[in-house]
Amino acid sequence: MEKRGLSGVVTAVILIGLSIALIGIIWTVISNLVNTGLSEAENDLSKLDLNIIDGSISNSSLTDFTIKIDRGYDENNLKKIKFILYTEENSYEKTIENNLEAGEGKTYEFTTNEFSEIINIYNLKEISVTPIIEKEGKEKTLTISDTHIFNFLAP
Repeated sequence: MEKRGLSGVVTAVILIGLSIALIGIIWTVISNLVNTGLSEAENDLSKLDLNIIDGSISNSSLTDFTIKIDRGYDENNLKKIKFILYTEENSYEKTIENNLEAGEGKTYEFTTNEFSEIINIYNLKEISVTPIIEKEGKEKTLTISDTHIFNFLAP
C-alpha cells in the first residue's frame, strides 16, 4: 500500500513540474511576440522618406550642383538633412538645418567647395541623403533614405 500512495505523490509532483514548464514556455513565446511588435512599431515611427528626384550641374564654372528632394508624408520631426557626397576616393558630409515639411519638395544648391576644396565636379559619383529627426528630445540619425548616381561627362 505504501507504494501506491507514493506513486500518487510522484504523479502530482510530475504534473506540477509539467505545468510550470508549460507556463514558462507560453510566457516566453508571448513575451517575445510583444517585444517584437513594440520594436517594429518603434521602427515604423522612425521612418522618413527623402527621395532624390534629380541632381545636375547648375553653372558654367562646373562648381555648383543642385539636388531636388521630395519628402514623403510622415509625422516625424525632421530636424536636419545630412548630404553625403561620394567620389571614387572619398566621401564628404554636409548637414543642414531642415526647412522641408512633410509632403514638400525642394531644390538644394551646393558648390563642391562646401564639401571639400579638392572635389572636381566630374569626380562626383553619387550623393545620399540621410534624415535626422528629433525623438524624445534627442537627435536620431536614420538610415540613408535615397541615393542619386551622377552621370557627369567630362568635356
